Order: sequence, then C-alpha cells, then structure tokens
Amino acid sequence: MSDRRAVKLQNLIAASALMCGRNTATLSDLWVLKYIWDTEEQIEILEGIINSVIEKDTAGNAHPQALFNKAPDPEEVMKEVQFLSEKWKSEGISFEEQNVIKDKLRYVQSRCEWIKNPEQKQYIQNEIEQLWQQILQTI
Repeated sequence: MSDRRAVKLQNLIAASALMCGRNTATLSDLWVLKYIWDTEEQIEILEGIINSVIEKDTAGNAHPQALFNKAPDPEEVMKEVQFLSEKWKSEGISFEEQNVIKDKLRYVQSRCEWIKNPEQKQYIQNEIEQLWQQILQTI
C-alpha cells in the first residue's frame, strides 16, 4: 500500500469516528478497510480479517457499517427481479421507463454475483436471463 493511500485510509477512519460523534477512532471504524481490495479474490479474505478485528471492539458507540453484511439477501433480489419483470410486461411503458428497468436489471444482476448460496444464485440468474430474453424480444 502506498503512503498516499495509507493517508487517505487514515482520513476515512477518522471520518467514520466523527460520523459516530467520537473524537477518536475505535476498532469498529476499521470497517472502511474492507474495501481496499485490488482483485475479487481478495474480497472475502480481507472481509474475514477485518470482521475478526472489528468483533473484538468493546466500545459501545460502534459505527453502524462495522458489522453490516454487504451480501445481498436472495429473497430481496428475487423480489426486485419479479418487480422488474412485471413492470416490463405492463402496457404502455415509455422508452425512458424501459431504460430504467434495464439499468436496474443490470444492477440486480451484478448484486446476484455476491449471493453465497449457489442454488439460490443460479435460480435468480436464470430468472434474470429470462427477463433479458423478454427484453430482447420486445426490442
């Protein structure tokens, strides 16, 4: 890690403490380090290391993001896919609304990659693929 990047991270950790109304950083403020990965292979490893350090924090005023699990809830992702599918099927949607649906579907598809359960992930990916096929047939 470069000196420049280390200083930026120090500033982020300090900002995390200030957002919680503290003048000093605690272990929970290290949550920002979960996002300094360079390759996708590092994500899980880095998150595991940082989470194990954060769990040792005994301070009462921990940052809300400290133990927030960024892995998407498969049920919520599936609900979003179903909502987008129903919206796409509705009559008279404008060109702008179609573009919004496509953008949201791309976002949901990228979130689907982070679902840990392989069966749920595959099922949702199949539903997303079916919606893309419907979109392509409409266009």
